[in-house]
Amino acid sequence: MKNKSFRLLLSFFVFIGILLAVYVGGVILGNASSDVAAFDKPPEYLLILGCRLEGEEPGVCLEERLDAAVTYLKEHEKCMAVASGGQGKDEVTSEAKVISGKLQEKGIPSRRILLEEQSTSTYENFLFSKQMLDEREGDAPYYIAFTTNDFHVYRARSMAEYVGFESPVAVSAESSTVTFYPNFLREIAAVLVYWIKY
Repeated sequence: MKNKSFRLLLSFFVFIGILLAVYVGGVILGNASSDVAAFDKPPEYLLILGCRLEGEEPGVCLEERLDAAVTYLKEHEKCMAVASGGQGKDEVTSEAKVISGKLQEKGIPSRRILLEEQSTSTYENFLFSKQMLDEREGDAPYYIAFTTNDFHVYRARSMAEYVGFESPVAVSAESSTVTFYPNFLREIAAVLVYWIKY
């Protein structure tokens, strides 16, 4: 009897867990695309969120973000880039420096690039970038777009709003099949943690 009750209870929690994962996955997928507003009325700044490096080179996810960012910046020449990302414990340089270097290699001049090199998480990407931009702009209003992978757009936007950016818009980087599925599963867990923590 006790074993049957335990199995029923376990089955119930597994069922709830699956439903929750499906719901969160739907939220992520429903917010994965770029915002039209980023293209109709370009913000003053495009934040490019850092991602894991491979030595001194960007990993696949960061390359996808860079491709989307370069396309956007070339189409909107008045928009400044903010390369955001510190140096992880197992990284030889900051993600921001690698982003900046790759942007310049792809034709974006250094005068259009600002560096934020202290952040070690998505929350810090936005928090430290906002502190830098607030100091740069003073009391003048400004708006931002941000570039990240499609699976990361929902949580990134939520973080941007949480630290105080007004109406942040997404320039979504389409992920390859190789990067999307493993990161999508991890992102479901990360969103759940975000909802609990923030």
